[in-house]
Amino acid sequence: MEMREAEKAPYAAIAKELSITPEMARYTYDLFYHRQILAHVQTLQKDAKGPEEREAIWLRYFGGNLSPKRRYDRMLAERDGTQPQSQK
Repeated sequence: MEMREAEKAPYAAIAKELSITPEMARYTYDLFYHRQILAHVQTLQKDAKGPEEREAIWLRYFGGNLSPKRRYDRMLAERDGTQPQSQK
């Protein structure tokens, strides 16, 4: 995560450093953010009043065609009441 976020390293450089393929580097990066969002959604769904509300929560975070990192940025912005980094 640090190489991609702080150093802006391409997946090929990360893959070389970790002795994995660039595809695996991207998959790992995306999976990290997907799991962060999933944990947040599951927490919200526990407090939902019914299946319709649980589905609405799911669609709010997983509907559309965004990368896991963009979804994560939106989640943090919504939670903190700020504008997503990608929108600035």
